[in-house]
Amino acid sequence: MGAKLAAFTITLILQIAFGAASFLLLIVVLNGYNESDATYGIVTFSLLALAVSVATSLAAASLVSRLLARGFRVSVSVIWAVAICSTAGFVLKAISGITGVAVAEIVRSIS
Repeated sequence: MGAKLAAFTITLILQIAFGAASFLLLIVVLNGYNESDATYGIVTFSLLALAVSVATSLAAASLVSRLLARGFRVSVSVIWAVAICSTAGFVLKAISGITGVAVAEIVRSIS
């Protein structure tokens, strides 16, 4: 139980930190957009980033329990689960940022 909680917490902290950095980058990218157009992109990114953070943290906890069932040590299981799920989360957060910009661009072209 402690290993799953550790993997969940570490992954969630890493995802929140990367999400904050991605959000700042998104704000810079959306600098030339109207506020009303950029809002849709920011909301899209925020919802996707939140979903990615929770999903990867839950995946890390699940992966730890699977690795422990296969006989890995607790520390090795936590490190591998956090590394794998955080990397997947970083890629998905980058995709979320691109999606946010795409949504803002679509809204901009419609209005």
